[in-house]
Amino acid sequence: MRVLERLQPDQVNPEVYAGIKYNAVRVPKTRDLDRKKAEQLIKCAAEAYNYGWGGGVYNTNSSFGNFSYRDGESIITSPTNKNLGKLVPEDLVRVVGWDKTTSPSTAYYEGNREPTSEVLAHLEINETRPKNNVIVHGHDRLSTQMGPALSEYYPRLVSITKKPEPYGTIELARNLADLLKENNQYLIAKSHGFFSLGKNFDEALDSARSMHKAAIMLKIYGKDKRLLSVLDKLNWLDRASLFLSDTIGSQVIRLKSGIRGKMDFLAYE
Repeated sequence: MRVLERLQPDQVNPEVYAGIKYNAVRVPKTRDLDRKKAEQLIKCAAEAYNYGWGGGVYNTNSSFGNFSYRDGESIITSPTNKNLGKLVPEDLVRVVGWDKTTSPSTAYYEGNREPTSEVLAHLEINETRPKNNVIVHGHDRLSTQMGPALSEYYPRLVSITKKPEPYGTIELARNLADLLKENNQYLIAKSHGFFSLGKNFDEALDSARSMHKAAIMLKIYGKDKRLLSVLDKLNWLDRASLFLSDTIGSQVIRLKSGIRGKMDFLAYE
């Protein structure tokens, strides 16, 4: 834990969106989407959007984030270049296959729009972890900046790539898949954003919210030796319980910041 005192926040360098970086091949539709699951993805996307992890508070016309769930041998994803706060079921895309032997890789899809620009990452992660069901990818600047500290405090849950890779590339997808261990479910693409995994959207989104709260606490108290001395004596589960408590978190943030009322600027910086 003492290594944390030497860690510096990671820098976030958002890329300019330049479209998809894979070959998208549309194929005839074979079946309809499960309406209930589609609505769950849309609800999750809207919530992430409202947090500012997919546009939202930063730029109401932008879209940077994506979501998927496994459906048999295919995955259902959010579309590329669409406001995540205004998705409808008809926007979602079924990816039925991909070919890694082509350059760039090729994704075969059913739907009215092209799959998310990060579809290769979703496919690679699911291929590497067959039991994973859901992926939530967002651009939480705070948790990305505090990625080294988060991975230090939560080594079983959080992993971070060693170097930045351009969005939407097979290199980024493979680097993320290489991070997968038995229990980790929160992957941070260095200088980019997070990929939160789970059995369902509630679980994946809860992990993203929890890591955001932890990042706030670490940013505030990362060099507080008194807090570190206490945390050194706690196991990772106890630390998680301490950091992720809504009551403790909100009280400490108000006390430390001296601000009463909404904490939006801190929570989503």
